[in-house]
Amino acid sequence: MQGKYDVVAVVLFVEEHSLEIISQTGRKNYVREIVITDQSNEQPVTVSVWNDLSEHDCDRLNNWAAKFQVVGFTSLRTVTRRGFALSSWMSTRIIHDPIGDRANVLKEWTKTTLSTLMDRQARVLKVRYPTNDKVLLTIAKLQLRKAAMLFKIERFWIRITIPNGELDKVNAYTGCSICSKRTTVPVGTPFYCNVCRKSDCVSADRVTFKFEATDDTGTMSFTTFNDDTEKLFGKSASEICSIKNTEDYEAFQYIRYLLQTKPVLVKVGPTLTLSRNNVLQWQFKGLEIEQTTPDTNEKASLQKMDDELHELLDASEEIKYSHNNELAVFYSESESLSQAAEIANSPKKKLRRKLVCVMMMAVVNTPVKSQRKKETSLGSSSAAIPDQP
Repeated sequence: MQGKYDVVAVVLFVEEHSLEIISQTGRKNYVREIVITDQSNEQPVTVSVWNDLSEHDCDRLNNWAAKFQVVGFTSLRTVTRRGFALSSWMSTRIIHDPIGDRANVLKEWTKTTLSTLMDRQARVLKVRYPTNDKVLLTIAKLQLRKAAMLFKIERFWIRITIPNGELDKVNAYTGCSICSKRTTVPVGTPFYCNVCRKSDCVSADRVTFKFEATDDTGTMSFTTFNDDTEKLFGKSASEICSIKNTEDYEAFQYIRYLLQTKPVLVKVGPTLTLSRNNVLQWQFKGLEIEQTTPDTNEKASLQKMDDELHELLDASEEIKYSHNNELAVFYSESESLSQAAEIANSPKKKLRRKLVCVMMMAVVNTPVKSQRKKETSLGSSSAAIPDQP
């Protein structure tokens, strides 16, 4: 569908500020997005208005959150590069109070379907201002979603494993370091990329991986590209290319084990067919390696093991046992009179006590005479005995 179109619709959302975009020639452009809807399709349409229209004309729509306004656009062109959307052109004008049968019908429709418009607006705001909370679904619930109840920019998460990862599903090649487009330039060589049109590109190893994701409710097929493949495998693109090119199946076995056992959070979203043809198909949008934590029982068991280890360490430092399992206290002869020996209690109680050893020693202060002096003394006594009074 080509050409230019005049559109009358109800405004659901207007971006708060214009986005500055610098072209390849260095020219500054300003763009602002307006989300519109009508009774012909449940899928809202995004209109990108450029430069002058993105300023004053959009500012007049600042009360979009308080009132559903019917607005007209002239000479809009279609954009199908990223799904179906509309964009302003040089001759585009925004009519803030359109007249005519089409406008009158829409104004009456906004009055009778207020709840429907509020629901659509709430979904737009939820996507435009996402929270940090992940919307986690099972594969079965994801596959039950209907095209009429989705926006093209909505994202969901599924927790999966990859039970049958195969090295044959890994594609290793040389590509642009920015856009990953395939190139024949040797790895590590700077070059100008004709696809992303960047002059600072460098040829680098690039990898993709096709796999079947599964949970308890079903399976889905996805393809990860370079950065996500590195994250999924836990290796750099160069390492993965080496494993692939050398057909190192032994090294890939460890990667396969991780894919089978480690849960992965995969972000999915609708393909461009949703906005182009109103057909819902899912595609890979990103992934996170889930950091698993021990449950309560495992934490308690680990804590108990840690406590027991510390008790054993304390016991080895504080007490010594003899070979007969009897407590033995060792002290030096010089310390026995001045210091008390410290003996730890049982490791289970982890209480320290001081065992004071009181050494009872009999100190004899009477000097001991040698045997010679003793005999001499006895001899003198027998030779001269003093007279008795």
